[in-house]
Amino acid sequence: MKQEKWSAIIILTRAGRTASEIIKATKLPNSKVFRVLKAFKEEGKAQKKDHKQR
Repeated sequence: MKQEKWSAIIILTRAGRTASEIIKATKLPNSKVFRVLKAFKEEGKAQKKDHKQR
C-alpha cells in the first residue's frame, strides 16, 4: 500500500473517524484498513515497515 493511503487512514483515525467511515472514504478493502489501524493502535506507527527490495 502506498504511503499516501497509509497516512490518510492515520489522519482520519486521529480525526475521530470510525473504521467504517474510513473504508467508505478511502475505498480501500476492509482488511487493509483494519491492518493499518491495528499496527497504529498497537505500535503507534504512522508509517509502514521498511522492507528489503528484491
